[in-house]
Formats: sequence, structure tokens, C-alpha cells
Amino acid sequence: MAEVTVVAEPDVREFLIEHGGNVYVWATDAGLKHVSLSPPHEPMEFESIEGDGFTLHQAASIQSPTTEWKLVLRHFPLKHLDALWDAWEPGVSAPSPGNL
Repeated sequence: MAEVTVVAEPDVREFLIEHGGNVYVWATDAGLKHVSLSPPHEPMEFESIEGDGFTLHQAASIQSPTTEWKLVLRHFPLKHLDALWDAWEPGVSAPSPGNL
């Protein structure tokens, strides 16, 4: 299996570094994705993936992407980060054939 990378545009990297340089991605038992600059309140094991000046912490309980995490900066309703799995954005783009 290829190494998973973290892709982020310069504005995303700047936002991350200004806010501590860490982003956490996990899912609830119901399968809802959470992306936060702080770890969850409940204890959870994470796997760390180094980006360009920041670290993505992926919950060990969720499946790793096959190639990459893509971090994007959203502006509505408030400025926040989102993490796309193999650049797949549910409801906007189709998953790659290997993720079906």
C-alpha cells in the first residue's frame, strides 16, 4: 500500500499553523465525521500523518484513505477546516473507483 499524504493549499497551511499546527479527524459511532483543531473530549487512539508544517491526527478507528487526505478551508457558517478522504467530498464529487 502506498503512503498516505496530506494535501493542503497555502491558506489552509497558514490557518493550521496559526492555530497550533494540529488537526484531528474522527467519526462518531453513528459515522458522523468530525474535523477539529483540538482532540475530542473522549479518549481515542490516533495515527499521525505529517503535512507541510502541520500534523493530521486520524482516529485509528476509521479507515485510512488509499492515497491522501485533502484539507480545505470552509467559510460558512464560520471559518473551519474540512478533511476530504482521497479528495472525495460526499454530495459534491464521486468517490474514486477504489473507494466504492
